Amino acid sequence: MDLKQMEYILAIAKEENITHAAEKLYISRSALNYSLLNLEKELKVPLFKRVQNRLIPTYAGELYLAQAKKILAEYKDLSHNMAAMSDASQRRLNIGVTVGGGQHILVDIFPDFHRKYPHITVNLLEANSRILEKALLDGEIDMAWSGRIPDNPLIDYRLTREPTALTLAMSKKHPLVAEYDLERKNGMLIDLRLFKDELFIIMNRDSFIRSVTDEYFKFAGFKPRVLMECSLMSMASHFAAEGLALAFIPESQTAVNDRILRFHVKPLGHSISTTILFRKGTIFTDVEKELMDRIIAHEFTNRS
Repeated sequence: MDLKQMEYILAIAKEENITHAAEKLYISRSALNYSLLNLEKELKVPLFKRVQNRLIPTYAGELYLAQAKKILAEYKDLSHNMAAMSDASQRRLNIGVTVGGGQHILVDIFPDFHRKYPHITVNLLEANSRILEKALLDGEIDMAWSGRIPDNPLIDYRLTREPTALTLAMSKKHPLVAEYDLERKNGMLIDLRLFKDELFIIMNRDSFIRSVTDEYFKFAGFKPRVLMECSLMSMASHFAAEGLALAFIPESQTAVNDRILRFHVKPLGHSISTTILFRKGTIFTDVEKELMDRIIAHEFTNRS
C-alpha cells in the first residue's frame, strides 16, 4: 500500500465509478482498475461491491477508507509542517472561507497580500462552518475563517472579533413599532411570536446563522414567512433597515445602525464570532502567520 493508492481508493469511493474517478485523477480507467484489483488481492478482501452501476464500499472498504483518510491527513500535516521550516515563498495556501462573511474579508485583504507575495497560489474552499471544520480535519485546508467557535477538541482557533449576540432586527419605520411601542423596548427581550405574520429575510440553509435562527423559530412554534434567503449579512441588514422584512443580525451590527431596532429572543445563549480555525498542533509559515494577522487587523479596523 502507498499514499497514491489510498488517494485512488478515496476517489473511487467519492465518485462511485471507476471511469469518473480515473477522469478526476487524470489517469486511465484501466490503470485505476488494475490498482484496485492489485490492492484487493494484496488485502485478500473486496473493497467495493456493485449496486445498480455504483461502486459502494464493503465493510472492509469502509474500514480502509477511514484509515486512509487519517493517514493522508497526517501526511499532509507532516508536509505542511516541513514546509513551515523551509522557504515558503513559492508555496500554495490551502484556506477556507464562509460564504458571505469570509468572502468579504478575503476581497478586502487579498489584493495587497498578493502584491507582496505574487508567487503564492491559493486553494480556496467556500463552504459553511461545519464543512470547513471537516475539511480541516481531513487535511484539505490548513486554516479557515468562520462565524462560530468550534466545539471539536481537535480544532484550535484564534478569535478575531469577540462573540456578539444574534438579535432580531427591524426597521424603525415598521408599522408594528408604533402599534406596540417597540422603540421603547429596543435592546430588550421580546416574544418572537409577536412577529409570526411578518416577512423575514433568512440566511442560506447551510449557514451557521441559519441553524441558530431555525432554533429560534422552532422555540417560538411557527415557520416564518420568508421574503428571501441570502448569504450576505450586509444584504439582510440593509433590507431590514429599509423595512422590507425582519432579519436576525449580530448585535454588533445592529447597535450602530440608527435605522434599526434590535431585540433578543429565546432561547438565549447563542452568539456569533469571527474566528480563524486550524488543526491543533499546526505549525504555520511566516506567510500564513501574516495572512492571519491581516485578517485580525481587518476585523479590528472594521469593529464598531
